[in-house]
Formats: sequence, structure tokens, C-alpha cells
Amino acid sequence: MKHYTLKNIPPDLYTRAEAEARRNFRSLNQEFLARVSHSFDQDDARQALLHARWVKEGFASGPSRPLAGADIDRAVARGIRRAKIRGTKVPA
Repeated sequence: MKHYTLKNIPPDLYTRAEAEARRNFRSLNQEFLARVSHSFDQDDARQALLHARWVKEGFASGPSRPLAGADIDRAVARGIRRAKIRGTKVPA
């Protein structure tokens, strides 16, 4: 298992984490690991919901049909426009 040391924890955060660790019958290290793990689990759940929404929207959009080259070009152009609006770097 890898080791990592937290440094410069603000006193109020440290005190709060220490109290929560006692309340949850954990060491301070276990409390921090549980909190970090929980935040990653929440990110995964949000991503799964987003993917499920996309699938649902795809099914609701009607029957599938083969894409023509022009359809693909329009989709790529739309994605590039959206990426530029968000400020995402677009590969050349």
C-alpha cells in the first residue's frame, strides 16, 4: 500500500476530522481515507447517471439509422464548436 502524508491541514478541518473519526470509531487516517473514497464514489455515481441519461435520450430519439459521412462531419463540427466554447483544447 502506498503512503501519503497530509501536511498543512487547517486547524478547524483537523479538529472536525478528529471528532468525526471518534464518532465513527475510526483512526484519523481511516476517516480521511473513507472521506476521500466516498468523494470518488459520488463522482462515479454522477458519471453513471449521466451515461444512463444519454442512453435513455438515445432510445427516446427514435429508431436508429445508418450515419452518412455528412452526418458524421456535422457531429464532429458540432463537438469542436462546443469544445471551443468551453475552452477545451481541440486537437488539430
